[in-house]
Amino acid sequence: MSYRQRMTIAFTAAFTILLLAGGVLGYHMLDEAPGPGSDAAENDHLAAESWTSSLSDGDWQVSLSPEIRSLLTLTGAGTTRRADQLGNNPAAGLAAAGSTPVIHSEFGAALWSNCTEIRIIQLIDDAIVDPTRALGAIDEAITRLGELTGLTFVTGADSRGDTTHLGAPERDTIQIAWVPEDSVHLDGDELGAAEVWHVADTRGIPTIIRVRVFLSAQILTDYSSGSAGGGVNVETAVLHELGHAVGVGHSADGDSFMHTELGSQAGTTIADLAALAFAGSRSC
Repeated sequence: MSYRQRMTIAFTAAFTILLLAGGVLGYHMLDEAPGPGSDAAENDHLAAESWTSSLSDGDWQVSLSPEIRSLLTLTGAGTTRRADQLGNNPAAGLAAAGSTPVIHSEFGAALWSNCTEIRIIQLIDDAIVDPTRALGAIDEAITRLGELTGLTFVTGADSRGDTTHLGAPERDTIQIAWVPEDSVHLDGDELGAAEVWHVADTRGIPTIIRVRVFLSAQILTDYSSGSAGGGVNVETAVLHELGHAVGVGHSADGDSFMHTELGSQAGTTIADLAALAFAGSRSC
């Protein structure tokens, strides 16, 4: 995987996640201002290796099973903890389980505020042969993502047309575009990319404010349909990218749908459930 950060103003950045042909996934970073692709920005390398918590995390929006609570080092009936684990430290629990954030700083991982109503905008390029299937895959993945995070997603009207030139998404929006295999938005064998903008508040806590996801038509050709997070299929590929869109990075577990390669299982692991629950726990 590759990482590229282009910063122009303090505490503002966007992160791009790439889905590569053959199921290999990686990502790199872009800046928000003056805008993605601006020549004014300088490149530096940044590795997002480990979760960090903020004072605003822990406002859980989904039910946590004893297994998930144990992984997150939380207390509760049926939970267990290793002797060397520090209690009530979800970030450390996620890191120990091999999960990573997309973006993090010493003040926390970049996540959506869970009081935010996140608008979903769907764009279908004219080159997409089966727009109904493409939209259905997004709907399936968004529904599953809402169940796993507790975040509120509101789907707007979809539109068709040329996706060559797209403006930045509005604030509090995830813009999802199905694009041709040879789209200018994708390089080489990439099957997808997601740009994640975030800002830091006065305390330095990073918060996601907008996302843009590109999905190649080749995903529809290479994969069959199925349940999101339940095997190698179109919906799981979309869910992987949307997992990045809410701040969850890659998993070291080869059976996870958040692994850099969609393996033969590509399932939803306990660590995935814990990471996505954590992604929905950022209070306003």
